[in-house]
Amino acid sequence: MVIYACWTGTYLISTRDTTQSTPDLRKELALGQVKPWTGTRPWPFTAFEETIASGLQADRARRPTARALQHAFESLA
Repeated sequence: MVIYACWTGTYLISTRDTTQSTPDLRKELALGQVKPWTGTRPWPFTAFEETIASGLQADRARRPTARALQHAFESLA
């Protein structure tokens, strides 16, 4: 989530209601209700965005480990 915010300059989840409780925000994340890249990114960098998106998979079985994400980001350098 932090990497998404750093890359796009915006928070990952809906900003429709800034008074949402933490459980409501977590529910949005769990359901994959995140902002699309289009219009939020500073410029396209597909490989970087795919790496970020892989870590945001709602299905834990499809989400890479922290170590795998680390290696994926290092390979982009």
